[in-house]
Amino acid sequence: MAKVIKEAALQKGFFFGFICFLRDYCLLYFRTTRMSKLAHQVAFLYSFQHMKFSPEIAYSKLVDWCNKAERCRHDIKQKLVRWQADKEFIASCIDRLEKSNLLSDERFASAFAHDKSTLQRWGSNKIKMYLKARSISDDNIQHALATIQSDVQDENLQELIQRKWPATKGKSEFERTSKLIQYLMRKGFSYDSIKKNLAQSDIFHEEINPL
Repeated sequence: MAKVIKEAALQKGFFFGFICFLRDYCLLYFRTTRMSKLAHQVAFLYSFQHMKFSPEIAYSKLVDWCNKAERCRHDIKQKLVRWQADKEFIASCIDRLEKSNLLSDERFASAFAHDKSTLQRWGSNKIKMYLKARSISDDNIQHALATIQSDVQDENLQELIQRKWPATKGKSEFERTSKLIQYLMRKGFSYDSIKKNLAQSDIFHEEINPL
């Protein structure tokens, strides 16, 4: 044991080497005993050796970040992972932020859906896809999408149709319409809503049944 401590101290400095050895020894020993809680505490203290910030500074920065805009659990986790925090500290921060009402997946989903629909004219399908990528629950996604008025979606579609149609190239109106539909579907609108709004639009010189 003394030899191991000596080698670790020479390589990383006595204090840091001793902490490394103590962590590994405790994890190995307490894994087979009922005192695993103490082993986890030692490992937890060791994990802060690698963090970019101290625990309280890291949490303070998260509070400031959450005060600027709505965040979700996924955002907090990703930021803390970049700061090299361990799983226990990540879970602790998320719990503290939610209890302080600074963090809410439901609020984030509603704000995200509103902003993307209003400012960037996204359809519900694209909004849903991006929320899922942030690990938002199905219930929160459905609640967020329910806040988007159907008439707003129709207004967005009409605006996009009028703006995109003149710049859409093709050998025929059918080809141009096909390209326009593909563009609108990439924006997140369903085929049925696109077809309905195209039928109501005045962009065609003659009646065309798109695809």
